[in-house]
Amino acid sequence: MKLALLFLSFLLISCASSSPEVEDSERLAEATDSCLADPQLAKAWGDCNVKTTIYDRMDVIMACQTQHGSGKRDSIQFEIEVNAKGGVKKVGATNNLNKNLPLESCLKKEIEKMKFAAPPKGVKPVIQFPYRN
Repeated sequence: MKLALLFLSFLLISCASSSPEVEDSERLAEATDSCLADPQLAKAWGDCNVKTTIYDRMDVIMACQTQHGSGKRDSIQFEIEVNAKGGVKKVGATNNLNKNLPLESCLKKEIEKMKFAAPPKGVKPVIQFPYRN
């Protein structure tokens, strides 16, 4: 569970906007609570939908880590292109710190199965997804 929370906190860091009045840890806690506590926020395209979609697949993400983790600090930056219907169009790994290709491959397969809310017409979103254990 600690790994899942750590992972989610890195995801939130990459998605949340900064505010000088609120410390990062407070902002992250508030974002996590509001997104996961209110399912209505996750139905439309946006940060909450992205966070909830990834969080809902945490079990298979953890299974990839258990099966293919190197025992070192694995860190992979994924770039996820989303199509007009919310499906995953393309997944690329832009940085794989330990060159753990089996873990990267497993995570890519699971990310490809994700289904996000449809983005607004004309928007071609790319999600930056930092995976760290």
